[in-house]
Amino acid sequence: MKTRIIMLSLFLIISSTLCAQTAVTLGGNYWRATPDFQTEGWEDLTIGDGNMLGPYINLRAGKWVIGGSLFIGNFHIEQEVQDYYYYYYYPYYYYPYYYYYPYYYYGYGETVKREVTLKRTDVNLSLGYSIIRNITLFAAMKNLKGKLDDWKVNGESVDMDEDIDYSGTLFGGGLSVVQGLGHSNFFLFGSFAYLSGTIDWWQDVPDEKQDLKSLTLGAGYRLSRELNLLLGYRSDQMRGDDTKDDYKGITVSLGYTIH
Repeated sequence: MKTRIIMLSLFLIISSTLCAQTAVTLGGNYWRATPDFQTEGWEDLTIGDGNMLGPYINLRAGKWVIGGSLFIGNFHIEQEVQDYYYYYYYPYYYYPYYYYYPYYYYGYGETVKREVTLKRTDVNLSLGYSIIRNITLFAAMKNLKGKLDDWKVNGESVDMDEDIDYSGTLFGGGLSVVQGLGHSNFFLFGSFAYLSGTIDWWQDVPDEKQDLKSLTLGAGYRLSRELNLLLGYRSDQMRGDDTKDDYKGITVSLGYTIH
C-alpha cells in the first residue's frame, strides 16, 4: 500500500509540473491471455484462457511521457488429483472422512477433479523520455495481486480455511518504439521491459525474488487525428527459483487523445 501511495503521489506531482506540448490519451485495453504457470504441488494443470480488461492513460509533455494502466481478469484452473483420506474412530467403528490436504492421510482414495478461479489484478506505472522522435526509454513499476477463489471438488463448492493469494511489486525499465508507415494512417509499435522484485506468497511459502520480461509488438491505425486503434501481441514471462508464471496473447486497445 505504501508503494502505491508513493508512486501515485510521484505521478501526480510530475503531471502537474509538465506543461509544454501536452497531450493526454485516455483509452481501454483488452488482453486475451493464455496463462502457463508451474509451482510445487500444481503440476499437470489445465488452465483456460482469460480476458484481461482495464483502462489506461498516457500524458505526453514535450519529450516526457507518463503512463498508467490497470488490468483485471479471471482464469479457470482444473487439476485431477488423487484424494487423500484417513479414518476417524466413532464410536465403535471406522468410517472414512475426506480431506484435500496432503499432510492428512493414511491412504489413497479416488481420483478427483479440483477446480479454482485465479483472480488477477495488475497495476502498471511508467515514466519515459523520448531520446529521439520515435524511441522512448522508460522506468516502470508493476504491482500485481492474485487470489485463488471459488474452489470446487468434483463440481461441488468447498470452503478453504485460509486465503490462498499472492502480491508483489516489481521495478525496472525498458524501451518503446513507434514507427509510421509512410504517409498512411498505419503505424507499427513495440516495447520491451525488464522488471524485478519480491513476491509475497500465501501461507508458509517463503517470499521469492521474481524477474519479469514483458514484450509487446503490434500495429495501429489512426481512425482520426484523435482516435487510434491498436492490435498487438503481448508476452509476460515471470521466473523465480522454483516458479514459472507466463501470460501470452492478443491485445486490442482503443485510445482517444486530447491535444
